[in-house]
Amino acid sequence: MKLSNIRKNLKEFYLDIYFRVKPLKYIKGEKIFLTTTDGLGDNIVRTKLLEKFLKKYGSDNIVVLCKDKTKSFLEKLGFKNIIIYEDNHRKRVSGKIKLIEKIAKLGINRIVSLEFDQHDIFIKYLKEIKKIGYYNKFHEEMNKYYDYKVQFNKEEYILKQIQNFYQEYFNEKIELESLIPSIEKIYKKNIKYKDYIIFGIGSIDRKRILCSNKIVEFLKILREVTNKKIIILGKGKLEEEIINELKKKISFETLEIENLVNVLSLEESLEIINASNYYIGMESGLYNFAFGFRKKILAFFAKKNNFSHDNFNWVTILYGENENIEKVGKFGTSLLNSIVLDKKKIENFIK
Repeated sequence: MKLSNIRKNLKEFYLDIYFRVKPLKYIKGEKIFLTTTDGLGDNIVRTKLLEKFLKKYGSDNIVVLCKDKTKSFLEKLGFKNIIIYEDNHRKRVSGKIKLIEKIAKLGINRIVSLEFDQHDIFIKYLKEIKKIGYYNKFHEEMNKYYDYKVQFNKEEYILKQIQNFYQEYFNEKIELESLIPSIEKIYKKNIKYKDYIIFGIGSIDRKRILCSNKIVEFLKILREVTNKKIIILGKGKLEEEIINELKKKISFETLEIENLVNVLSLEESLEIINASNYYIGMESGLYNFAFGFRKKILAFFAKKNNFSHDNFNWVTILYGENENIEKVGKFGTSLLNSIVLDKKKIENFIK
């Protein structure tokens, strides 16, 4: 057995003993406890589902558990009662105990888990509260703690998965197109960048970022087909690393590209994307924001997946074509870096 599993089992054993000796004291009430502790991109694409909860129950009757990076987005949607899901809650027994005891005293009558893979054991100990979530195919041992499980197919497009939850939970039909997020009105627009092309250069995973050689090739083609101003956005160590590689191979000044990586806050970057008409990037949070802003998008994916929004005509995704090529450098995968940069396709995107 892996050391991580041994530690997990020991934590659960301790929690079992703790709550047997000190049973939870519940405060009964009618509030809904939403858990949405996955990534920011996941929350953006479930915007319409989140708004439905607000409309049905009201912000005063909902408590949300989310990660810190998601808080400001949920606040913009209208949620008021937010608990940050901290590393301490996830990793330490003392943190789990505090979280479990806090939830029990919120005055809730049900927990609704919106994640596709909710696998934190805290859910086990809230026995007097009804629990609803997706059928968990990633950690099936968690399914026994939920009273009702929404059907889930991990191969399905993400909006289809959200549609399943919406229709089963609210017992109400909704068209897939009605679930497309529309968040452009809750963010400001930096009109200075209205006619710019925005290039979101990063991602949470270096495997999702094109290698610098491929980015150089793309930027040169892009400059050949348009004289529009180009700005590069991103924030983080990976973004800084890929920018440093690019600086050794091209001149941003010569190509008339403005580099604002690690210069702006997330909010400032979003105001720029929201103002512009075109977004180019990798599979990332900014890509999902651009989708929510209804921007014309060109994205680079190794292969089609749950977040491939290209079934809508304003989204174009270029996929890898040859998994057997030799991988060069630290970024991307052999499949991602095999994307063919068709000059005509790129030119058509800008039109």
